[in-house]
Amino acid sequence: MGFLIGLSRNLTRFTALVILLASAVAFIGQVSFVWVRSDVQALVSGIIMLGMGMTLGREDYRILAQRPLDVFIGAAAQYTVMPLLAIGIAKLFDLSPGLTLGLVLVGACRPILWASLPKAMWRFQSG
Repeated sequence: MGFLIGLSRNLTRFTALVILLASAVAFIGQVSFVWVRSDVQALVSGIIMLGMGMTLGREDYRILAQRPLDVFIGAAAQYTVMPLLAIGIAKLFDLSPGLTLGLVLVGACRPILWASLPKAMWRFQSG
């Protein structure tokens, strides 16, 4: 268990660097990430979510319980503002109905991978 906690802390500490390196590798050699599809993609997403969840503590849940309005505003924005922005972008670029639907669905999905990115980038930049 200590290994997983240490790994989680290091991945959290260097999230921005890991994302940039993985993006560079994926851009340079797309073949490197061909294996990440369908069932494997769900497994990779699950591992990422597990790692993010392992960084949560009692204090995080206490803050959420004390600020339910913030949670409500965030959820409402996610399911209204983001899909409306997706529709606006689709109209701006004159996308087909199928692409518009896909963009709206992606806009309505919870941004699990983006949730801790600014915090991780701040930690990375501040040392």
